[in-house]
Amino acid sequence: MTKRAILIVFAITALAAASHAQAKAELVRQLVQLTYKSHPTISTEERSATLPKDPQTTSITKESNAGIITTALESNKGLTPDQKTFVTAHIDDISKMIDEKMAAIRDKRYDFDGWIKEGLKASYTAKYTTVELKTAVAYFNGQDGKQTLNFLRLEVIERLMAAGPKAGEYKVEYTPQDRASYQNYKTTAAGKKFLKIFLDDTEAYVNERSKKAFEAMWADTFAVLDEAEINKMIDKFVAERYKK
Repeated sequence: MTKRAILIVFAITALAAASHAQAKAELVRQLVQLTYKSHPTISTEERSATLPKDPQTTSITKESNAGIITTALESNKGLTPDQKTFVTAHIDDISKMIDEKMAAIRDKRYDFDGWIKEGLKASYTAKYTTVELKTAVAYFNGQDGKQTLNFLRLEVIERLMAAGPKAGEYKVEYTPQDRASYQNYKTTAAGKKFLKIFLDDTEAYVNERSKKAFEAMWADTFAVLDEAEINKMIDKFVAERYKK
């Protein structure tokens, strides 16, 4: 084979490989879009926010914030005694300011929905062949696949409610058809492989990302709860709300 022929073969092979990679990437994209919204942990914080609050946890948080504010207030040299009395009377308002800053830190460091997408994309790419991807995309575009995903999505809400302070007061409305589709699918080879990727592998990926985010969040938390920062919040609150 001549050098020119070898180069032509090499170019054709490279083009074919690139075309295959593009086709696979598109199938992965489709499968992620079809499935990620039904992952049991997608939008967990939004779902949890709709559940009844645990009074004990809320009380502990308020008490902790009150202690931090009181300690900072004792070292505050810029406020008059009347202003300090005013702050003490409005500790709950300043506590909410702390809660808002902590929520902003969580939003900054934690992106569960994004991590789920990343984890699914990585696993679908690494563990599915192009043929398997085509089969999965076809299944989840069909009625049985949609019912399977609906069951997966709603079943976690049922478990969250069962573990909450008002268990039994909320009924999850997945249908018998949803359950049947899921039960049938999970017994097949394709179903077992998908559920391993969708649940176990993705959970492991999200847990690893969460661990790193938690470590990074410590520095942010200490910064917010630093005595000087708390006094900045107190001073801002007094400047905006205190009237002689």
